[in-house]
Amino acid sequence: MEVNSPKIGKSEKSLLKRSFKSDLVANAIKKQIKTGELLPGDPLVSERALSALYNVSLVSVRRALLRLEREGIIEKKWGLGNFVRGTVDGKEHIGVIVPHLRNAIFVEFLREIILQAGERGYHVVVADADNKVEQEKMFISSFAERGIRNVLKFPNIISQEEKIRREMMRLGINFVIINDFWTDLPSTQVRVDENYGTSLIMEHLFSLGHQNIAYLDDGKELRGKIYSCYKKYLEEKGWYRNDFVYLGTPEGVALSRGVQFLLEKKGILTACITPYDCFAIYFLENLVKRCHYAIPDDLAICGFDGVSEAGKPDISLTTVRQPRERIVSEALELLLRKRGNDDASVTVEIKPELVVRKSTDGRFVPDREEVKQAVRNIERRWTI
Repeated sequence: MEVNSPKIGKSEKSLLKRSFKSDLVANAIKKQIKTGELLPGDPLVSERALSALYNVSLVSVRRALLRLEREGIIEKKWGLGNFVRGTVDGKEHIGVIVPHLRNAIFVEFLREIILQAGERGYHVVVADADNKVEQEKMFISSFAERGIRNVLKFPNIISQEEKIRREMMRLGINFVIINDFWTDLPSTQVRVDENYGTSLIMEHLFSLGHQNIAYLDDGKELRGKIYSCYKKYLEEKGWYRNDFVYLGTPEGVALSRGVQFLLEKKGILTACITPYDCFAIYFLENLVKRCHYAIPDDLAICGFDGVSEAGKPDISLTTVRQPRERIVSEALELLLRKRGNDDASVTVEIKPELVVRKSTDGRFVPDREEVKQAVRNIERRWTI
């Protein structure tokens, strides 16, 4: 049995034709916004001018403008015309890109960014890259299309950071990187002074008489500056030993191997540095559970991230704290006074603060259940 295809009448053909032409106009305006030809607050030319420019009817132009308005890309101001949207409820946008939203560090930073940006009259739009470069690029493109030209960004995949930076520059996005304990990046950034932080930790350990100090890194993101400073300090005193350094592998077994590394040297090591205080907490839990270490009688653990949520439990850990309020303040000041990324790169380094939580003073031995509960509390707080 032959089935006849439905015929498209003249009215349907006309509708499809107008839809195609309205898409043409809408996409052309989006391209102008993406390339920076049109900036937030800029007026669009009149409907009649758009009709003549793209050789389409006024009906098609109005359809295109209505679509852009519904998408939040433009706004109609009666009696004045159509403008590229740059505000939400009267506030300008600031975009923020984080590598992974389920990380306590970024949650803490976002709270501070939203607070300080709001005080300055800005609305924050957060994008979670989920540790994927392609997703990060998608959000950058989306920011440009929506007319968001001011962006704060945390490093995601270091090997791709230069490409991401060039893409933002190409799209006319004004950006500042909040670079907490990462490697040098060729861009305007606010970062924590790792050398100073490592010096605080090392001097604290030296003052307590520690000599056999191990260095443990989980292997995913070797913190080169921290390790170099650790090595330099010990070499100057003649205490550096290669067999006290453990650099894990990125296969996800670094924690268990790191614990085994410490077990093999029990009675030799007196202190250990790891670049992540949350990572150090897991070490504590595993050390207590597997070998009944009496910390710090056997081992002092020092971490570097200083996440306030991680620091609340009363467990054996010394760290340096990032002054988030000042980091965010400096980043916003740089972002909002900086116009365009042709300017010379600026780096602001901020000194962290030493935080001693009974971990290296010989007085506190954590109970195994207390440590396990502290870890569970951290895990709950990490999820938003």
